[in-house]
Amino acid sequence: SDCASRLNVHSEHSSACVVTQNNRALLVWVPYGSAPGWDLPGGMKHSGESACETAEREVCEETGYQVRAVERLAYNIFKCEIVAANVCTSPVDEGFLSKTWAVKEDLDNLQYRGGTWGDKEGHLASALQSSEPQPDWTDVCGCKTCHGEGFSTTQQQCVVGKTTENNEACACAQQSAAAGEEPVDVCGCKVCAGEGWSSTAGRCASGSDTDPQEACDCQVRNGGGGLLQKSATPRHNNSALLAIKAARTTRKTKVTSNCGARLNAYGKSNAACIVVRDNRALMVWVPYGGQPGWDLPGGSRHHGELACETAEREVCEETGFQVRATRELTHMVFECEIVAANVCKNPVDEGFLNKKWAWSWELDFLQYRGYTWGDKVGLLKMELRHGSLLQSGQATVSSAGALARRSGVSVTSDCASRLNVHSEHHSACVVTRDNKALLVWVPYGSAPGWDLPGGMKHHGESACETAERETCEETGIQVRAVERLASNIFRCEVVAEHVCTSPVDEGFLRKQWARKEDLGALQYRGGTWGDKQGFLSSALQEGEPQPASQEGEPQPDQADTCGCNACNGEGFSSTRQQCAVGSITDVNEACACAQQDACGCRACAGEGWSSSRGRCARGSDTDPQEACACLRSNGAAGLLQAVA
Repeated sequence: SDCASRLNVHSEHSSACVVTQNNRALLVWVPYGSAPGWDLPGGMKHSGESACETAEREVCEETGYQVRAVERLAYNIFKCEIVAANVCTSPVDEGFLSKTWAVKEDLDNLQYRGGTWGDKEGHLASALQSSEPQPDWTDVCGCKTCHGEGFSTTQQQCVVGKTTENNEACACAQQSAAAGEEPVDVCGCKVCAGEGWSSTAGRCASGSDTDPQEACDCQVRNGGGGLLQKSATPRHNNSALLAIKAARTTRKTKVTSNCGARLNAYGKSNAACIVVRDNRALMVWVPYGGQPGWDLPGGSRHHGELACETAEREVCEETGFQVRATRELTHMVFECEIVAANVCKNPVDEGFLNKKWAWSWELDFLQYRGYTWGDKVGLLKMELRHGSLLQSGQATVSSAGALARRSGVSVTSDCASRLNVHSEHHSACVVTRDNKALLVWVPYGSAPGWDLPGGMKHHGESACETAERETCEETGIQVRAVERLASNIFRCEVVAEHVCTSPVDEGFLRKQWARKEDLGALQYRGGTWGDKQGFLSSALQEGEPQPASQEGEPQPDQADTCGCNACNGEGFSSTRQQCAVGSITDVNEACACAQQDACGCRACAGEGWSSSRGRCARGSDTDPQEACACLRSNGAAGLLQAVA
């Protein structure tokens, strides 16, 4: 299409579409990567292609649908409408992906692919209206087709987004088929002969599976019951159906409190609890999924249930502890206290999980379950630190300013009144200087990478104060919030450097100043701050072209001892055996290239430049920003000529 001129979109980057039809949203299952799951159709840009053209092309290549971008929802997400089906017929790259059409009520229960497209669930929810109650028609395995359910042999229950495959449908249908009658599914397809409904062919076809949407459509055409009404009453016990019924039976777990009204928390989402007792935190071991590990007790919400009620119920079902939510930490994580032990005694879903009570010092050494509950390690540390303060009689420190002063950090401004920001939540800063953006490397968690400086709120602290304090604690740079970019992100300006000098929590983080041209090549930390790359891109202008090193003639004002363009944020990567944006030429690499680094530090003696101390120090690595500053202050050639 002519989307580039029509929508005035001339930027080039990876992008995706939100596609809706009949008040359902199109999703594709991406099975590869570290966090497989349902995702928006979209992908990588081709050279010379505008972002909206990328989105349109990728949807067609992944689903077969030709679409037309009609509105820009975010810098990398477009609202798209279907033009025609079955247009792209030749598989490209990974080939066509499994797809589903989800109603708004399904969105909270889906397993999403991690680390793509920012707040995709939010964009999907905004694009859909709450649907009318869907008919509870079931397929041959008892799964509610019009709710998008199919049977999962692995989980032995119906699951949203799953298709009841032919072998599963055959096993279920054989139990209800009359003697001598060939088993069929709700579309009349001979499942035991490998048939399923093909929307492309408009009939049953060998090798197809009848997906939930197709099954629902067949039942609509057949007046609801359709072919299932012709089936006789099952003559034998069906273990699969019994498993489904058991999973579907909602045990009446006691709701432990009126948490919604008490906490003024009326959000509805999957949720979890942080439970602390004797200054230790309750953890459960989750053995299934792509990244098994220790996790907060919590899980998927039930229909009509508030997030805090979900958290309370799930803790009881997974651990046996009846708990009471006492504080909302994030929209899906609550601080909870134990009311009684051994209250829930009958296993539900996956049953009771192995549990442990973790000390604060253990948190950095545990194997965590991937991609759940956001920064759970940070939340756990905050709650355990809070409990430790209470036990040591320091609970009188009740304001953020007092906490900050006790840590040697000053509250940097009157941002709460100046920006009219009085909400309290975790937040971060977009900090720019000389048309470069400040990023910090976060090495912990399930998806380490470059991130905005920011973190967890302190009690009584406004969101902008949190962003200012966290930036100082992580980088040493005192900043001032000057504009609100999102509910949890602020544009901040540098006030002074080397202000915060005492490490707090995880200590100072490795940092770099990135140009706009660098943003697409960086590895970002997963699951934080929404569309952070978009905010960074918007805050920066396209930079002037940087001079590249000529082969055999290192540019002394650009290159470190390994020939990497320090002022472009490059360092040497031993893994890739080349210079890479975001890497640091560490002391071992610098030693292999030369005896001294760009700052004159004795690399082979383990020395690197320490900005905190303003000199070479053992145990430090000279990062690209420090190397660039040294090269410039030494007249660019300086030390490198001495090394040569």
